[in-house]
Amino acid sequence: MSDSIFHIDPEILDSIHDFDWAIRSLAMGEYVGKKRSKKLGTGMEFSQYRPYSQGDDLRQLDWKMYARTDRFYIKQSEVETNVDVTFIIDNSRSMLYKEVGISKLHFAKVLTGVLGYVAMENGDLIGIADGHSMTSGNDTRHWNRFLNKLQGLEESKYFENPYIENRRSKELFVFISDLYEEDQEIRDFVKTLKSPRNEVIVFHVMGELEESLDFGNAVKLKDLETDKEVQFSPRSAKLSYQDQLTVWKDQLAIDFVEKGIDLQEIYFNTPVGQVINTFLNRRKQLL
Repeated sequence: MSDSIFHIDPEILDSIHDFDWAIRSLAMGEYVGKKRSKKLGTGMEFSQYRPYSQGDDLRQLDWKMYARTDRFYIKQSEVETNVDVTFIIDNSRSMLYKEVGISKLHFAKVLTGVLGYVAMENGDLIGIADGHSMTSGNDTRHWNRFLNKLQGLEESKYFENPYIENRRSKELFVFISDLYEEDQEIRDFVKTLKSPRNEVIVFHVMGELEESLDFGNAVKLKDLETDKEVQFSPRSAKLSYQDQLTVWKDQLAIDFVEKGIDLQEIYFNTPVGQVINTFLNRRKQLL
């Protein structure tokens, strides 16, 4: 399968048939594979405690129980066969930023499509949340509705919190965003998704040039959300920019880890198949 398929031409979004074909090709291609064991969610639900035994994984120790009893206990879990997987895409204008001919938003749609297909093939229910939450499902009709909703997602000037239904079932939220915000509004929203029963995965979408700032000499930058333009010299500002970027990303990691949210940084100029293969293999190790 050619590398161009894994990058995916933006024009496929204009045709449901082509979009469907590309998503299925990626999901069943050599990078992603067809093994049903490659589930998106860890599928783990708390079952009971048992005393610690030598050789047990120390990561499973429950320190709150130790504080209460002064004894070590392992928190056991049971594997749930199916979960509801709800995808949320940040469609604010900053996601229109392009490298290698595609935008972050385009990449997010393709990534969501492939992950949705993989989840559905594993028996999970899938849906998309935006202004109007989409009912979860996993049959052929639902898959077509899922693709139509994904294809029709348009950019918005700013990120707006989507409508999330209150459900009793275990749910996995997959949020795809560049995490650019004015005053932590995106981080605050993501944190509301996490609960003892819900799992949250955040794909932080970055561009390689966006991170390295290797744009050459003076350039004119435009804020895609405010339309403000500024003359900019990448060479003179590179060190300061990268220092601030590192501090920002470190703080994001701290904020999400403290809430038990899985944060994964990805580059949208990386082939989609490669991104998903790495992600699924990492998730498999959590089972």
